[in-house]
Amino acid sequence: MCIGKGYPSPNFPGIFLTPFATAQSTQWCDSTNGICYQRTTDATTSVSFGIVMPPLSSGSAANSTEFIGEIIAPASYGWTGISIGGGMTTSLLLVTWPNGKTPVLSARWTAGFVQPGVYAGPTLTILKDSVVNSTHLKTSFRCQNCTSWTGGALNLGSSGSGMNFAISTKTPVDDPSNPASTFNQHDTTGGFTMNVAAAHSSSYTLYLNGVLPTSVPTTTSAAKTTTAPAPTGTGICKNAANPVHKLNVANGYTAGTIAGGLKTPRGIVFDSAGNFLFVQSGVGISGFKMDSTGCVKSSASVTIVTNANFNHGIALSPDGKTLFASSVDVLYSWTYDAATLTATNQKTIVNSMSNADHVTRTILNPVHNPTLLVVTRGSNDNLDLGSYLSSSGRAMIKVFDLTQVPSGGYNYASAGKILAYGTRNEVGIVEDNSGMIWGVENSADNLVRNVGGVSTDVHIGNPAEKLNFFGSPASPAGSWYGYPYCFMVWTPSVFKDKTFKVGDMFVQAPNSTFNDASCNAAHKPNMLFPPHTAPLDMKFGLASDTNAYVTLHGSWDTTPPVGYKVVIVPGTVSSKGAWANKAGVTSTTGFTDLLWNSDLTKCPNGCFRPVGMAWSKAGDLYVSSDTSGEILIIRKLATKANNITPAAAFNTLL
Repeated sequence: MCIGKGYPSPNFPGIFLTPFATAQSTQWCDSTNGICYQRTTDATTSVSFGIVMPPLSSGSAANSTEFIGEIIAPASYGWTGISIGGGMTTSLLLVTWPNGKTPVLSARWTAGFVQPGVYAGPTLTILKDSVVNSTHLKTSFRCQNCTSWTGGALNLGSSGSGMNFAISTKTPVDDPSNPASTFNQHDTTGGFTMNVAAAHSSSYTLYLNGVLPTSVPTTTSAAKTTTAPAPTGTGICKNAANPVHKLNVANGYTAGTIAGGLKTPRGIVFDSAGNFLFVQSGVGISGFKMDSTGCVKSSASVTIVTNANFNHGIALSPDGKTLFASSVDVLYSWTYDAATLTATNQKTIVNSMSNADHVTRTILNPVHNPTLLVVTRGSNDNLDLGSYLSSSGRAMIKVFDLTQVPSGGYNYASAGKILAYGTRNEVGIVEDNSGMIWGVENSADNLVRNVGGVSTDVHIGNPAEKLNFFGSPASPAGSWYGYPYCFMVWTPSVFKDKTFKVGDMFVQAPNSTFNDASCNAAHKPNMLFPPHTAPLDMKFGLASDTNAYVTLHGSWDTTPPVGYKVVIVPGTVSSKGAWANKAGVTSTTGFTDLLWNSDLTKCPNGCFRPVGMAWSKAGDLYVSSDTSGEILIIRKLATKANNITPAAAFNTLL
C-alpha cells in the first residue's frame, strides 16, 4: 500500500533483510580460472560467493578499494543478490541474473525497504570466465570502488564480516538484458560470515591479468546504467525515452515521459522559475531545467542537495525562497535560489521522527498560512496499537510554527499541534483554495474479523483507503480518525456475523469494552478508494478545473494487483475556494481513471507505479513513478478532434 507498510515492505519487500550470519568462509580455488577465493556456499540454495582482494597495507591510504568476486547460483534462478554490508538498507548490493547464456551484474543501493536503485559509485567489469550453462550461472567480476558506500564500509581486516544473500528462485527480472532492470521481490534469503582479512592475496594482480577481458563489455558505473538504452521518444517530449511500460490514458488527454533512468523518484515540485525538483531515494534532491514545451532542457539533472537518507518528502514555501525535505528522522530547510538551483543555509526544523515500517514524511507549507509547516508521520507497524494515544507522536499529522523553531528543531512527538491523529499513513496532503487541508490515507493489511471465537478473513476486500478532510492548520482540530482500531467497510459481503454497508466502520475483535459502535467517536473520511490501492498524493485542479487528482501507488501483496494508476476525483469549489468531493463515503465509484497500466500481471515491480504529482504553470500534470524510475507528463488535449481512446492512448507513444 505505501512505503514501509506491512513487513518487510509494501513498496518493495526488501531483497535483503537484517544481517544474520551462518556459514563461515574458507579458502577455495576455482580450477577454471586459477583464483583462490575466500568463499562460502549455502547448502540449501547452492548459492556461493567468494572474494579475493589486493594485499592489505599497513598504511590505510594505500589500501585498494576493489576486489574480485564470484557468484555461483543455479541457472534456473531469476536473480541472486549479495549484500556486502549485511542488511538491505544503506548497503552495497550486488545482483546478478542470466540473460540467455550471458551473466548480467548490477550494483544497487537503497535507503529504505523499497526497490533498490542502480548505485552510481562502483564500476563492475564482467570477467571472461563468467558463464551461464544448463545448470549454473557463474558471474566473475572485478568490483572497483566497492569497499565503501553511502552509509557504510567493508572492514578490510575483519575475520567475521556478516553478509547476506537473497534469491528469486522462480521469477526472472523484467528486462534481463538491462543492468538497470526492475525485478520482483525475493522468495529466499540467507547469510554467511566472510573472513575478509584472509581474502587479501599477493597474487591479486596476477589473478586479475588472467581473467580481464580483452575489451571491457559492460560496467555499472553511473554513466552507463543509470539510463537504459531507449529509442527516441514519440510522445510529448521527443528527446525523452518512451514510457518503460505500456500505459493507457483517458479520452481527452495525452501523456509521455520527460525523463527516465532515475533512482526511485518520489516527491516532486516546480519552483518559481519553472525548474522541476524531485527527490531520488538514496540520493537527495535533484532538479531539471525545463524548456518552453514542458520538457527537460538536458537529460543531465542538477544535484541540489546530496543526502542519501531522503526518501520522499519535499516542499517549497509559497514565495519559493525556502526548500524543505526530510529523511525518516529529520526535516530540514534551506534558503533556495531558483535562478541558480542552489540550496544553502541548512537548518533542522523537526527531529525525532524515526520509526519502523512507515518511513515517509510528507511536508506542506500552506499558501494561506505560510508561517506554518504541516508534517505527516505514519504508524510503527501494520497495527501500531500504541498510536491510539496521541502522545505517541505516530500515525498523525502535526503543525509547527516556523517563526519559533528552537535550536536543533522541534521534537515531533512532544512539540507542535495535532491536526489529526489515528491516520495510519497519510502520505498525500494538500491545501484547497480556502486554506483547508485534505489528505489520502493508506489503511491496514491482513485484517480478520474475530467474533465468538470464529475468525473470518476480510482483508481481500477490506478495509477501504480514505480521502480525509482535516480543516484549517491555523486552528488544528486534533480529531481522532479511527486507527488503529476502526476501519472502513468496502466489501460488506465478506462479513458473516453482521450486516454492514459500504462506508460503515468495523473493528477486528468487538467486545463489551470496544466494538463497532465505539467507532462513532472517530472522524469519518469523506470518500473511499478500493482496499490496498495505496493513495500516495493528491492535488487539486488549476483555475476552472474543480477535480482532484490522486496517485494510487498499488497493492504490494494482493492477487490480482490493484491500483497502479492516476485517478480523477470529481468535485466542486465554493465561491470561497473550499473544495468538496461529489461522491460520499458510501460510494465505490467516486473516481475515474486518468493514467493506468495496460498490464498489471508484472506488478508491483514491473509496471508504472505513480507516487508524487506537481502542476506546471502551463497546466500540465507531472507524475513520478518510483519503480520504473521515470517522470511522466499528462496534458489535456485542446479540442475533441484530437481525442484518443483509452485503449489506443499510448500506441502512438510506444
